[in-house]
Amino acid sequence: NLDMRRVNWTITEVQHQALKRLSQETGLSISELVRRALDHYVHALDRDDAHVLASPRQKEARREPR
Repeated sequence: NLDMRRVNWTITEVQHQALKRLSQETGLSISELVRRALDHYVHALDRDDAHVLASPRQKEARREPR
């Protein structure tokens, strides 16, 4: 069993409704869906395609000649 830490985040109503719908469709808990989404996000940041997740400011900074 993995060590778990309880956290408390605020999400939008739209995000909550989407998570509830996905939870009902998949049978996974909202917590599990969030854990999987975070794992996916962190993994993407570690790959070469992290630019996809960059903020608009970060993307603009990459375009500027050095």
